[in-house]
Amino acid sequence: MTGGANVPPGFAPHILNGEAALHDLDAFDALLAAKADLDETKDVLPFFKDHPQLTAYLSFYSANMPHVDRLAYELDLDGQFRADAVVGDWERKHFLLVEFEDAKATSIFSRTKRRTNMWAPRFQDGYSQLVDWLCLLDGQENTPQQEDRFGARSIHVSGLLIIGRDGSSFVGSGDRRRFEWWREHVVVNSCPVTCRTYDEVARDLRDWINMALTSAPRGSRRIARRPLPHRRPSPRSR
Repeated sequence: MTGGANVPPGFAPHILNGEAALHDLDAFDALLAAKADLDETKDVLPFFKDHPQLTAYLSFYSANMPHVDRLAYELDLDGQFRADAVVGDWERKHFLLVEFEDAKATSIFSRTKRRTNMWAPRFQDGYSQLVDWLCLLDGQENTPQQEDRFGARSIHVSGLLIIGRDGSSFVGSGDRRRFEWWREHVVVNSCPVTCRTYDEVARDLRDWINMALTSAPRGSRRIARRPLPHRRPSPRSR
């Protein structure tokens, strides 16, 4: 990260570097291979803090963020909540709020004797965190508090919940389909909220970073944005 002016407390300037991001991603793949379960506070958050390029590339989950130049970790939201990570386009005032959760077998669904597994408390807590953040920011629209934190009184926000593992988190009949349906169709106050497993994030980021590096001018480390390839925009979020 580099220095910069007019940056409120909590945010730091950032420049995307695709080559560095690939090194971060190699470390992420190694972490996923080494540990079947990941703890949010012991494993996940410290890892992403140590690998800011990888955090910045999470912006590709926000279709409305053509540029990234700000990062924040554990950003205080008016003393009530703390966002695990925030990726931003400062000029256009687009921000992605990221909630990290555990990556365990019971992170997304709880095993039950019923034919259909129940949504796990961890998943519901993580998604509820994003709902609370979006509710708070919506209530602070056009206020000095919003301007102090994000540099403007009106901003555009979206959310990302990263939780669970591809294999162990989906064992019941229809678990995967229900998870995919939720992330494709549930919208919070016209704000898209994406849900991904850690394995999906690793695959998505490698595809996007490689595509971006291929399309970037030779010798350039700054990366042009690519469109989100697989999320269908909700009519309510257009």
